[in-house]
Amino acid sequence: MEKEKFQCAKAKEDYVQTFNSLGTEITPAADLTKQLHDFVCHLYGFEGHSDINRVRFEMFKSGKFDEELLPPNEDSLDQHISRAHFQCYIWRRSTQPILNLPSFCDHGWKVDTEGNVSIDWMKLPVAPDSILEFINCKCKKGCATRRCSCVKSSMKCSDLCACGTSCENKNEECDLSDDCYDDENLSEN
Repeated sequence: MEKEKFQCAKAKEDYVQTFNSLGTEITPAADLTKQLHDFVCHLYGFEGHSDINRVRFEMFKSGKFDEELLPPNEDSLDQHISRAHFQCYIWRRSTQPILNLPSFCDHGWKVDTEGNVSIDWMKLPVAPDSILEFINCKCKKGCATRRCSCVKSSMKCSDLCACGTSCENKNEECDLSDDCYDDENLSEN
């Protein structure tokens, strides 16, 4: 897969110039971000497109439900572009003895209350609350087959589901009553 990504990056002179301009300024320009969106769309087989959310939706409609098979959404991709661009900005200036850099928190990272640095995956919510509330099952036993709406959606059952203790598809790490759903832990799950 890595070889195919590299081949795609070399396929167009525009892509080569785009990657060559990473890190020239402190924040990525709008046209650079658009060109990187074009590249990611091309990677997923949609050459000539730049609306990554539309590509993601079209792939989902075609039956690709696994998150690993879908491109990132626009918000997530923009955060990644910001991190990569900031890192390239630092590398381009690595021979300078002292770098006067702005906070990395404005470039795809965040710091929690204890001072731990983590990736800021997205600025927007994962999905609208109405969708998150919509996906739940009414199974009476098991949740081991695709009859379960959660299994069918490649999601773990939650406390919103009616399956109860007999569920084989529960997220063992946490449930809604645990503290694992607060903001600092969302990036890890």
